[in-house]
Amino acid sequence: MQDLSSLTLDQVLLFVTVAETGSFSAAARRLDRVQSTISYGIAQLETQLGVKLFDRTRKKPVLSPLGQALLGEAKAILQAVQDWRGHAERLMEGEETELSLVLDRIVPVQFLIGSIQHLKAHYPQVKWVVYSEVLQAITQRVLTGEAQLAITGYLRPEHHAELNVQALGHLDFVLVAAVEHPLSVLKQPLSLALLHQHTQLVIETSEDLSSYAGRSVWQLSGLWEMRDFAVAGLGWAYLPVHMVLSEVNVGRLRLLSLPGSPPARQVTISAIYRRDRPPGPVGQALLKQWRQGFRAQQAQWVLP
Repeated sequence: MQDLSSLTLDQVLLFVTVAETGSFSAAARRLDRVQSTISYGIAQLETQLGVKLFDRTRKKPVLSPLGQALLGEAKAILQAVQDWRGHAERLMEGEETELSLVLDRIVPVQFLIGSIQHLKAHYPQVKWVVYSEVLQAITQRVLTGEAQLAITGYLRPEHHAELNVQALGHLDFVLVAAVEHPLSVLKQPLSLALLHQHTQLVIETSEDLSSYAGRSVWQLSGLWEMRDFAVAGLGWAYLPVHMVLSEVNVGRLRLLSLPGSPPARQVTISAIYRRDRPPGPVGQALLKQWRQGFRAQQAQWVLP
């Protein structure tokens, strides 16, 4: 690489300032310097680059063709240095260089995509690490330090001592089965005993399933698999409204109901992080985006 030690950022600043103000004297006034310093700095830069940046045959210096060609790059250098310094200042203020988070699989991934797209414009240097988990695996990643932040609808009371919890919004879960399923052709609401006579689809978990004793339960690895199995008529399930809305609207799934139960169960979605590892500016900006996103989306998740 060619030796760049003789070139200085100040020379680049002088070049851009003279080009913008139109004269050495105007540049001197803007930079609060004497005019001879400006003239000398430009002459030194021209010598080091081996090009004439200005035509001095007129009353005021005019950019030469080569100067015009180099001006845009010179401005880009100044902007890059300004951005670099701003990034350093934000790092000193606690901005994260990397943000790792866990997304509960019940939460629409579109929320995360939209948030990251928005934040990348303000924090382009941040590296994002995203995990997708269910149930206890979500909090486990945060507790072990693998992830700084989690967005989840699953939180046990015993976790509260170690974690800070911030509610962001809620998701509605509804009871569904395929339109050709035996439960769908019965008069609603259904009794709980009748519901338990048929196979229930649940998320695969390492937790004790003794509460399902005597009942037919199929465990699946994810919510989308649960939805597909429900559409196929293989069982009934509680699923988020946003995952079944299209299937209900086109007549592949039917909403079921129980006596005295609301049409949907609300699950609070929270942000969690270790108390000793609070999120920095990027993490806080992400949480703000999510709160706004939940408020905006609620109006779109309306069942017929």
